[in-house]
Amino acid sequence: MNEDKNNQTPDKPSTDRRTNHIGFSRDMIMRSIKDYSDDQKSAILWLFTVAKKSEWRLTDIESAVGYSTTTWHKLFRGRFEGNVNNVCKAIKSYRRLHEEREAAVAPDFIKTSLTKRIWDACDYSLITQSVVFLWGENQIGKTEALEEYQRTHNHGQTILVRMPANCSTVLVAKEIAKEIGLSATGTFGLLRERIFDSLDHKNTLIFDEMHQALLTNGKGGSIKVLEFIREIHDRTKCGLVLCGTNVWRDGVNKGEHRKMLGQLRNRGIAHIQLEDRPKKIDLRKFWKFYGLDDPEGKALSIVNDLVDEFGLGKFVKFLQAAARLAAKREETTSWEHFITAFQTLARFSK
Repeated sequence: MNEDKNNQTPDKPSTDRRTNHIGFSRDMIMRSIKDYSDDQKSAILWLFTVAKKSEWRLTDIESAVGYSTTTWHKLFRGRFEGNVNNVCKAIKSYRRLHEEREAAVAPDFIKTSLTKRIWDACDYSLITQSVVFLWGENQIGKTEALEEYQRTHNHGQTILVRMPANCSTVLVAKEIAKEIGLSATGTFGLLRERIFDSLDHKNTLIFDEMHQALLTNGKGGSIKVLEFIREIHDRTKCGLVLCGTNVWRDGVNKGEHRKMLGQLRNRGIAHIQLEDRPKKIDLRKFWKFYGLDDPEGKALSIVNDLVDEFGLGKFVKFLQAAARLAAKREETTSWEHFITAFQTLARFSK
């Protein structure tokens, strides 16, 4: 005799493929594990974040970590009565494997002195539960450094949000919700409270492209967005990193928003100006990665012009283009390939 679906117990998840997924939100998980130790919370939140971003079902967690879908359903609902230490040991065991695999397929990242400054700032923000302001020119590697920090530091606890263009408090709230595993449906007031419930002092919340808040919304709208961000920090005590271009710096320190932003600015005990141009020691790391000696003559002139005018990003793209050209010709990458790639684009531009 088949069991009527309506008579299933709440603790027993459906086996229907359409519903047997991670149908839980971060604030629900936070409430379910509130009485666990910090170590247990960290393990469970890490797994939840991976599962959400990978669009897993409960069966995927069962395959990866072990334990039944019923166990995971009860754990995420706050109804698990078994030995949570054993479950967390299984999560940690899988995490080691997951991170080894991720490292094997992760894109090459070259750590520079700028990277270290940005990572130190993010660490400081978390340790002190304070607001850190970061600002610097375009194309110096800020975003890449923040993305790598999130990838390698406290997965599930470091949250990186890109400030949307033409932003509003609603759009910002939806971007935060997407990054922490919340549904963005419902009213702004409800979403706001769920964001507060999903973060605490163990989180670092990083906003990139903060200058967007000043560029697209007018004075009143910008203030609302920035006050919302300040309130998140005040309510949750999370570390808060606000990164943007020098437009962001000028808006905070001497723009028309300065007085209105006083409360947010005064919470920032670290205001960090990043260098406008990559140091030679850092540029050398990139060309050494491709097996190149220090450039001379025409190659050096092109490198200097690219870095001075466009920053690190375009220079790295030309190195990549040179490597692809060399591979196509079945040759070892050289500065001649770099020059050819640059001249080819110059012809296209004309």
